[in-house]
Amino acid sequence: MRRVYRILLRLSLAGSLVGGAALAAERYVDAQLPRDGEVAEGLYVDGVAVGRGERVDDVVARRVAARLERRIELHDGARLLQAATVGELGGEVDAEALRAAVGAVAHEGPVLRRLDEAAEARAGRRAVALRVRLPVEALAATVTEYKAERDEPAVPSRWDFARGVATEHRDAALADAFAAVEAVERALASAPAGDAEAPLRVELPFTHLPPAATREAVASVVRSTLLLRRETVFGFGGGQAGRAQNVARAARGVDGAVLMPGEVVSFNQLVGPRSLDNGFALAGEIYRGEMRTGVGGGTCQVASTLYSTAYLAGLDIVARSPHSRPIGYLPAGLDATVAYPHIDLKLRNGFDFPIVVHARAEQGKLTFELWGRERPAEVSFESATVRTMSYKRKVTEAPGLEAGKVVQKKKGIRGLVVKKVRHIKLRDGDRDEETKDIYPPSDEEFLVGPGTDPDKDLPPLPGSETPGAAPAAAADGPAPLPPGRPG
Repeated sequence: MRRVYRILLRLSLAGSLVGGAALAAERYVDAQLPRDGEVAEGLYVDGVAVGRGERVDDVVARRVAARLERRIELHDGARLLQAATVGELGGEVDAEALRAAVGAVAHEGPVLRRLDEAAEARAGRRAVALRVRLPVEALAATVTEYKAERDEPAVPSRWDFARGVATEHRDAALADAFAAVEAVERALASAPAGDAEAPLRVELPFTHLPPAATREAVASVVRSTLLLRRETVFGFGGGQAGRAQNVARAARGVDGAVLMPGEVVSFNQLVGPRSLDNGFALAGEIYRGEMRTGVGGGTCQVASTLYSTAYLAGLDIVARSPHSRPIGYLPAGLDATVAYPHIDLKLRNGFDFPIVVHARAEQGKLTFELWGRERPAEVSFESATVRTMSYKRKVTEAPGLEAGKVVQKKKGIRGLVVKKVRHIKLRDGDRDEETKDIYPPSDEEFLVGPGTDPDKDLPPLPGSETPGAAPAAAADGPAPLPPGRPG
């Protein structure tokens, strides 16, 4: 066909044909080409073939509207997360670019090229694609809300001291909003045009990321040197059975954890929620200065013992909160309180080799050990109480008490400000870290009978704030937390 066109045109242009033949050739060419403003017959625009004589503006408007009205369903397996049209998701189509591309086929350039393009369009071999640009915000809002429920964090490998092997790790599976937008755009680009009435189903994509401590990495860790060992004691008989169970459960959660170089490790993530389903028991705990029964009492002792071990071994402390008063099993300044999921202890391995944590709770003794390739730092620690704070008194009249009767409901505890200095000696130099821990006072409480005069019938309060005073005696057992911070 192309050869015939060329022969006719060349004969006509060369003046080799008579006027009638030249006119016939011109009419033939006009019949093969679309008129101004019309789409080349048979051209596929966004997957749909165009009929003869259809206008460019009409075709573009229909295809753009069809794309923006296409319904998208974002699924996670059997669960429908979002259903909306492309337009509702903020999708955009460059209608002007599409109009220019459609209008150029068989309309621009030399006559021979236009005839070739028209012939290819009629044969179904010419197409113009329509691309949708989809912003991330609409889908991201849905995916972000779903992530808290659906994301699965990585489970790093640990060193199983009992069996002498590295455990299996699990990659993180994270719902990916940006990948979801790309998946929708790919689905729109490849969707059959004839199925435009049916919703376009797209599966929510997940990004899979391995933990730093993979099984292979942990298996190769050198554990030849003990960096530091520390111990604390806890009650485990009689009424302390629940607390002892919690100490042992939290210690198992930390045992075998591997801190890769530069990695930050979270106590809460290792141990998990303090719940009955997660192996924790009911035990006595102090909350807002009073004893109560709660799930997980004793977990703070595990966090504190781990913190003191890591602190005195020279590890970096990324997040740590002291108790609201000194505790009985460690010196002031070496404790750490935790409350799942908001109050956490986070440690960072600043050395150039992995460190393995070994924790065990046996017969009232909690032991932490840190193992690695070498002992890279010598650490010394000094602390001093630089201030004490007196507590206040709360007096409540109890009608059930006889006149003049006084009952102490809660003892008051002085507050402390403890200055501590950690001196770290490394091969490449020394450094000192100076911090302060504040243990606020815990108010005392009295119940009194009617007619009691607090000023006369109650013992005097301790003196006001005293700089440099001696520290109050440490509390025996778990420490209370300030209001709003359950332990």
